[in-house]
Amino acid sequence: PPLPPPPTRTPRAGCPSGFPVPPAFMICPITQDLMHNPVVTADGQTYERAAIEEWLRNHDTSPLTGERLDHTTLTTNMMA
Repeated sequence: PPLPPPPTRTPRAGCPSGFPVPPAFMICPITQDLMHNPVVTADGQTYERAAIEEWLRNHDTSPLTGERLDHTTLTTNMMA
């Protein structure tokens, strides 16, 4: 089954006030953390590399949609 929808982004506990919350496109939908090594899957979704590699060890589907991926090749996302 796909992952549940992400929670509304709020400043992290312990984050110094005055620091902006990162934009949603920079947050991994699996870990809900800021991506440091973003990669794109066959369906065009971006994830943190370690998180999607772990997912793909046991699944051949998108964690967001549950749809089967055409392939499991990951491409570095230079835009995230």
